[in-house]
Amino acid sequence: MSKILFLTTAHRYDDDRIFYHQAKALGNEGNQVKICSLSSDFQGFIEGVEIESYSILEKNTEEKTKVFERVCESFQPDCIICSEPLAVISTKKIKRQKNISIIYDITEWYPSVRMVENFKFPFNIFHAVKFLLIQLYAGWISTHYIFGEETKKFPLAYFFWFKKVSFLPIIRMISIFTGILKN
Repeated sequence: MSKILFLTTAHRYDDDRIFYHQAKALGNEGNQVKICSLSSDFQGFIEGVEIESYSILEKNTEEKTKVFERVCESFQPDCIICSEPLAVISTKKIKRQKNISIIYDITEWYPSVRMVENFKFPFNIFHAVKFLLIQLYAGWISTHYIFGEETKKFPLAYFFWFKKVSFLPIIRMISIFTGILKN
């Protein structure tokens, strides 16, 4: 049995993809699964999946990182699946302490136009570059990638061609995760 931790800032703990298609399915395969979300408040178990979720999206990056680090330290996972760059970056400390898989599950292109649309020119370009560098840093920390679709693989699959990559049809989720956890 593997201990699998999901970290997400933007998704709720009961997000359809994370909770039903991933966490619950991995739990049904005999794994111990936990979700930590920073966008909704709940602590407890739902259908065999442990939830430690806080509504702290308005907090600063340092506070959010501390929550993720504390959850990683207390749960001691074998594998961490992250949905956003901040979640990936928050795993640096535990990755150094323990040789674990850090899987970056990329469902949206980062940075998105939405992230820079409120900045005027030329600041929008500066912020786009800043967000791209954050994405590349998260890609460097990760040990594996899951891309929700082929179009989301740029730039990480090109910069880090040597890392393991999976493109997910949801049906193959369990076999892919099982293979990643064994390697």
